Amino acid sequence: MESQPRIMGIGDVMKALGVSRQRVVELVRQGKLHPTHTSAGKIFMESEVMVLKKDRERRSKKNPRIKRGK
Repeated sequence: MESQPRIMGIGDVMKALGVSRQRVVELVRQGKLHPTHTSAGKIFMESEVMVLKKDRERRSKKNPRIKRGK
């Protein structure tokens, strides 16, 4: 039996990445995150958020201005 993909709301994404709501909106605008629009709001695939988080952690080692998620 296939497991369902895990989804996250914008608050979950904010917490996972350690960023503000405005930064999540900016990541969407830049095409780094791709939300699905529902009647309840935007939802994000957990797998995509985790890939972005790992990339940010990798880049934060070189650039101290990039925050690491908590």
